[in-house]
Amino acid sequence: MDVDAWITIVVLFAMGLALVRDWVSPAAGVVGATVVLFTLDVITPAQAFAGFSNPAPLTIGLLYVAARAVEKTNALTPILRGLLRSGSGLRMTLARLLVPASAASGFFSNTPIVAMLIDPVVRWSDEEEVAASRILIPISYAAILGGGVTLIGTSTNLLVSGLLAESGEEPLGMFELAPIGLPAAIAGLVTMLFLAPRLLPDRARPGSAQNGGVREYLVRFVVEDRDARGEPGSLVGRPLADTALTRLTDGTLISIDRGGQRLEIAEDLHLEAGDGLSFRASADAIVALKAFEGLAGDQRHLLLGDQARMSFFEAVISASSPLVGRTLRDSDFRHQLGGVVVAVHRSGEELSERLDRMVLRHGDSLLLIADDGFRQRWRDRGLFLLIARVDMGLPPDLDPLSEDPPPTDHQESVRFGMPRADGVNAVLAGLVMLTIVGLPVVTGGSFSVLRSAALGAIALVATRVLSTTEAREAVDIGVIVMIAAAFGLGSAVESTGLAEQLANGVIGTLGPFGNIGLIIGLVVATSLLTELVTNSAAIVLLFPIVQSVSAQEGLDGRTLAIAVGVAASSSFLTPIGYQTNTMVYGPGGYRFTDYLRLGLPVMTAVLAAIVTSALLMA
Repeated sequence: MDVDAWITIVVLFAMGLALVRDWVSPAAGVVGATVVLFTLDVITPAQAFAGFSNPAPLTIGLLYVAARAVEKTNALTPILRGLLRSGSGLRMTLARLLVPASAASGFFSNTPIVAMLIDPVVRWSDEEEVAASRILIPISYAAILGGGVTLIGTSTNLLVSGLLAESGEEPLGMFELAPIGLPAAIAGLVTMLFLAPRLLPDRARPGSAQNGGVREYLVRFVVEDRDARGEPGSLVGRPLADTALTRLTDGTLISIDRGGQRLEIAEDLHLEAGDGLSFRASADAIVALKAFEGLAGDQRHLLLGDQARMSFFEAVISASSPLVGRTLRDSDFRHQLGGVVVAVHRSGEELSERLDRMVLRHGDSLLLIADDGFRQRWRDRGLFLLIARVDMGLPPDLDPLSEDPPPTDHQESVRFGMPRADGVNAVLAGLVMLTIVGLPVVTGGSFSVLRSAALGAIALVATRVLSTTEAREAVDIGVIVMIAAAFGLGSAVESTGLAEQLANGVIGTLGPFGNIGLIIGLVVATSLLTELVTNSAAIVLLFPIVQSVSAQEGLDGRTLAIAVGVAASSSFLTPIGYQTNTMVYGPGGYRFTDYLRLGLPVMTAVLAAIVTSALLMA
């Protein structure tokens, strides 16, 4: 290998390490790697920025606009409302939810579908006394599976189509993925219907009274100097042994800091005003601590007069959020976003550092207090994957309105928390999605998805289903830029000869096992790589290798590209591998290992179906 190939390896390794360790967002990692390769003259300007002239990123952006219209108007509500019924068993409920959710994800963005189902499922589970943790992971997996059936089901499919077009082949047709994606989806759904009720445990979600695993957050309080009456704080001068702070139910005092120094936790330690107390605690324990006399938190400063109305929310940080890599103090969360974070949960880790000094990561769940408009203000801004209200019950001092306002007619019509569809606008949004899907099919591909998506976006704005601001904010610029920049990485892997070298290694290792060995190796490698980095990065890095292997071994490169594309979207092992997995993590009260319980058998069944279908076609 020449120097350029070694430089490419080093840059890609550095990018992968940064993404795995959450040092940078996926967009920053991919763009940064492409810029470094361009700066070092490994790739030309045309290669580095070829993705920005490719139809795939623009198509994805336009589809975001259509998906936002579907979400805003609740166009799918009439279908989804009938899926939740009382008095049926868990497996039957799963069947009613998973099959339609998977089918809808083939034509609509899976993110709003999962977002629309979370609150109704949680409310239904409360009424039926079934743990939401038995249902939410399967819904996420079903949405992922459905995305592999059609061209517009996921951005990964459009990226594969764009890479094929870049290499001189025809773009993918609307249903060209179905011979591989549909068997994979069926295999995954059947596996879940049989195994999910047995493998997924009951977990307590934030604010729930369910039995089972307790979800812990990191939360910090300060010993008050004076109480509301101006008297000395009730905890000042008292030893810990007299306070019950070390004997909490579902809560543990993990550190005490005084004047910047961490103190040893001891029963005879006397508390002083301003001492910072950090706890790992359940949501219920946090509510108890907030009512604990003598403790204070910044959230008290949120009250804006007697009419302030505060609620608990859980917000899951997105990969492209500007909060990633910053602390709550650096981001000035309270003033900039209008909410106060009272606790943080991070998958698979016990947190012990001060809350305001913690560097936030993609997938962190923030338990916060804000006014009732917080979700409406920030749900479409790209900061969070999900913002869900948490019914924990505020302490009296934080909930000045003791009685709920009377329900409106709209609220009375809501079933399991699912809002009513927005009449004419919902119909228009549905017709636009049908047009986007139907025109390329009816015209035999002569009218591309890009054209139909552009026509649909214009129609949604022209008919005022979406305002221009809403349409603009619907587009996740980070994802678009990342996908466009990723083309440069693929060019580097191919032009430096690295793809050919890696392909020779794959053939030399797996060639003795025939075509089945090669296909299994490529599919499994793609699936594992997408868990470590992102599905887009996995596709871009492996696409040149797939093309080289198929050319040397006489396999159908188009079929292999589709197989790898479907595998790249099959992320079932972690809560951070795919955004819908991250979205359900908090509301389901899951632990990191819960995804492995069901994800491993689902992934095995899906990859087996992909390999079998690819062998029959290649």
